Amino acid sequence: MCVFKLERERFASTRIGSSFLFVKQKNLYAYDLTSKQKTLLAPIQINGKQVMLNQPISMYYNTFNQSSHDILLNFDVEGGQYLLMSFDKDLSKARCISEKRGEALCSFFISKDRICCLDMNRDVIVSSFDGSNTKKWPIVKKNMGKIEKIFPGPLGKILVLADDCLFMYDLTARKVLNEVTLTDVKRIYWTPNYCHAAVITKNSIVIVNKTMQIMNV
Repeated sequence: MCVFKLERERFASTRIGSSFLFVKQKNLYAYDLTSKQKTLLAPIQINGKQVMLNQPISMYYNTFNQSSHDILLNFDVEGGQYLLMSFDKDLSKARCISEKRGEALCSFFISKDRICCLDMNRDVIVSSFDGSNTKKWPIVKKNMGKIEKIFPGPLGKILVLADDCLFMYDLTARKVLNEVTLTDVKRIYWTPNYCHAAVITKNSIVIVNKTMQIMNV
């Protein structure tokens, strides 16, 4: 007997103050932890032939923008796709003011109005929300091989996984700031002030500070 999963067991989610955002059954919801009220924000529509492929594998919130709520959903379908949605500051109104789709293996916010993506060729792309200003961003590191994954970091910075090494890269200065030896990184969660991060690997959880020093040895 074979058992097939039609939906992901771990729903893409993030927390915004007292609200918990999550995607379930192709809908984006906001759950108020204080009032215990659940609000439907928007339906989620993306290309894909199977139900499971329409479920996002990750969700990122734009902590750098204080004027609205920006959400990025990443999908593992047809080489990778993302969905960028912006909402009014008041989530109770549940009004999506803009929506954009694109192709990338991964995408997240690096500033108030820019996103960073990893394309199918493993190149880092920096783009404005509307795609009007898009450019390839070379990652300069001596003897670096192919980039495996990228993850969000503090303002204007990203974390890059390559050659069994996780390093913080300053996109403006175009240089490596700090690095640590880690392999098979799955997810990274930062504290709100970007002073510490929990790095989830295949077999462990590692706590690092903003200089990539391991804290829980």
